[in-house]
Amino acid sequence: MTNYFPIEQLESSSKKGNILHLASITNSTTTLRLIVEIFKLDINSQMHNEKNKYHESEISPFNLPNKSTPIYCAGLFSCLNSFEYLLSLGANPLIPDENGNDAIDMALTYGDEKMINYISNTYSFINSNGKYLLSLVKNVHA
Repeated sequence: MTNYFPIEQLESSSKKGNILHLASITNSTTTLRLIVEIFKLDINSQMHNEKNKYHESEISPFNLPNKSTPIYCAGLFSCLNSFEYLLSLGANPLIPDENGNDAIDMALTYGDEKMINYISNTYSFINSNGKYLLSLVKNVHA
């Protein structure tokens, strides 16, 4: 028996935000592993919102900025298991969204205590304008 899945739908939806972005916020490494192994999606794929031709509002599966990556989603929703797993697969946490924020910004700004501890123990760098330090100070969970 052959299993058939409309891979074309996944490929076309990957421009807006693919299943990998959604899986990253489940915090399930098993789900992520299966999606990566079966569908071979780009681990650093970026969401691209489209303008609705009838309305000026933007359409996005998660209402996130353009260019958000799966690891960005994991950082934003403080999904440490997903964040660590995506890093182990080679995800780049420094890819910026349309506003210049990356996965580390999101993890430090919105992360819980475990996420912040992980980031502070893993990344000992601060960019030239002190951006990560500022994000850490602003986080209420820090």
